[in-house]
Amino acid sequence: YQAQGATTLADTSDLSGAAHYGTGKARFTALRLAPVDAEGRPATVLHPGGDLLVTAQLHATAAVPDANVALIIYDPTGYRVLDVNTALHGRFLCLAAGQRAEVTFRLHDLRLRPQAYQLGLWLGRAGVEDMDGIANVTTFIVEADPAAAAHSQEFPGVYQCRFSEEIRT
Repeated sequence: YQAQGATTLADTSDLSGAAHYGTGKARFTALRLAPVDAEGRPATVLHPGGDLLVTAQLHATAAVPDANVALIIYDPTGYRVLDVNTALHGRFLCLAAGQRAEVTFRLHDLRLRPQAYQLGLWLGRAGVEDMDGIANVTTFIVEADPAAAAHSQEFPGVYQCRFSEEIRT
């Protein structure tokens, strides 16, 4: 059932029918997810350790001063796994009424375990104003990489770090 609601990666979703919350000074209008390899070339699926481009388009209906744009990823239970936002890099979005913008996040070396994840978007000023938010924009799937796994058993958890091991006898 997870695949049924999942966005096909590299598809663009129109967000006009999404459940938005906030003041409406600006609205997310479209979203595009695209897995890419380390060199930035398009990939067909997202594997643990791959990069993911997430591009959100916005339209301002009023002036937007110094807004933070955030992308949130949740596991299937609704647990908040990842939050990236423009403020973490000291960048904020300023728009005049009627102006459009596009914000692209590149999630590098995304080491999520194979399963479905929900993606949310938020625009605003922390503790001051929610301008727009969509709690569950879409679901995307991280697929197991058969070339990278030497064992098929899955273990619990969300994050799959890169590691090395040494066994001595």
